Amino acid sequence: MTTTQALVKTSDVRANGNGFAPLPAQKKPEAISMLTDDFVTEVLAGHGIGGWLRAARVVRVLGLFSLYLFLDTYDFRANFNRRTAARLRDEARAQGRIAQLELRARDFAYYLLDRFIRVLRFVIFRGAEGSSRKEARLAKQAVWLSKSLIDLGPTFIKIGQALGTRAESGMVPDVSAK
Repeated sequence: MTTTQALVKTSDVRANGNGFAPLPAQKKPEAISMLTDDFVTEVLAGHGIGGWLRAARVVRVLGLFSLYLFLDTYDFRANFNRRTAARLRDEARAQGRIAQLELRARDFAYYLLDRFIRVLRFVIFRGAEGSSRKEARLAKQAVWLSKSLIDLGPTFIKIGQALGTRAESGMVPDVSAK
C-alpha cells in the first residue's frame, strides 16, 4: 500500500538493513495535521464504488456465516424456548383466562416461526440432522467459508484462525490439503 492509498497520510520511509528508518534530515516529514472537519471528511470519503463493493462482500460472507451458525445451533435454543413456554403456561393458568389466551396466541406465533426456521434449515443444509447429505453440504460450506475469508484479506484470515480453535472445529474437514 502506498501513502496515497492510506486512509491517514504519513511521511515516506525508506528501507534499510534493519527495517524502516525515516528519510534523511534534508527531507523533513510532513507533520500530521490536527483533527479538523476537512481531515475527517477526507478520511471518511472512502474509495468510491470499490469500497462499497468490498463492504457488500464482507456483509455477504459474515451474514451467511451468521445464518449458518444460527441454523446449526437452533435445536439448543428451541429446547430452551420449549421449557420456558411450559413454565409460562403454568404461570398463565394461575393468572386467569385472558393470560391463557394471550399465551396461546404467542405459542401459535412461536410454532409458525419454529416451523419456518426448521424448513429453512432443511433447505439450506440439504438434508435432515445426521444425514450424509447434510454432512456433505457442511463440508462444502466449510470450503466456501475458508476461501471467502482468505479472499477478504488478513483480518478475516485471523477471524477464521480464531474460529478454527473452537472446541467443535474438529467437526469441520481440513480443506488446506486439497
